[in-house]
Amino acid sequence: MLTKKITQRIGDLESPNQLDRAVERAINWLTNSGIQNTSLDPEVHGSFSSWYEQDKRTYPFGYSEITGYLVTFMCYLWNRTHNELYLQRAIMAGDWLLKTTHEPKGRFRCLYPLHPSQFDFKRNQVYAFDNGIIVNGLAHLYRATKQEKYLASAVTTADWLVYSAQKSSGAFYPIYQLEEERFFESDKEWSTCSGSYHAKIAIGLLNLYDLTGKEKYLNGATGVCDFALQTQEKTGRFITFPWRGGTNAHPHCYTAEALWSAGSYLERADYLKASANGVKWLLDMQSMEGYIPRLYKDGAPVYSERV
Repeated sequence: MLTKKITQRIGDLESPNQLDRAVERAINWLTNSGIQNTSLDPEVHGSFSSWYEQDKRTYPFGYSEITGYLVTFMCYLWNRTHNELYLQRAIMAGDWLLKTTHEPKGRFRCLYPLHPSQFDFKRNQVYAFDNGIIVNGLAHLYRATKQEKYLASAVTTADWLVYSAQKSSGAFYPIYQLEEERFFESDKEWSTCSGSYHAKIAIGLLNLYDLTGKEKYLNGATGVCDFALQTQEKTGRFITFPWRGGTNAHPHCYTAEALWSAGSYLERADYLKASANGVKWLLDMQSMEGYIPRLYKDGAPVYSERV
């Protein structure tokens, strides 16, 4: 059934090159639309914004997590194409992270406001997940440039993650409140819970372990991946709302991705099996229109649209 669905989706493409053209347009948008800030203002230069608000025609804030992702992606494009533009954009983004949202103790704040928005309060919050993504980006940027400042920053942040933000269970505290100097978690949103999605922090920790050989990063990575295994149901579903028992497809996919990556690097069959089962659970519920359920709660999938 799954093979049939995938074949139908591929058959819907107008030509074999349609997907390549879509990717090229997306890359062009990332480099030329203004989603990466090229202003001379050092507080914002190099940052990637969270999104573009079409109705207001504004970019609300520079986003540390997204900038971390895009550092990794631009390094990937540079390695693949040898186009220096991509390396320049990765350096711009990495330098913004170090200049603007990097805290003295190695933590990266969530965002930097560009215009007033309902999310401005997050300026004083530090998300463990975001910091894991940034560690991975900085490790890739060090590999590309050999500039020690990127490795040093990745090490400082990773040390904060494994020594301060990681629990004895292997899970991570989701948020650190800078003004109150304490960790915070609640069941209001999946991103404010300690959850299986934090396994994605392992990707950055393993990247850094590969660079430094330090066991603390390996232990931190396997600790959170082992924790993620405990959140998986026999069906393959990762529970992402610990207090409610439900699942959001977004963090479910983070978990599957992380276990595949860690399992591939560490040759851990248990991680790879859990990842495959998680993907299968989600795709078994894919609709003929291509939708996967956005949510799973009260024993049933919810197909409200989200790209």
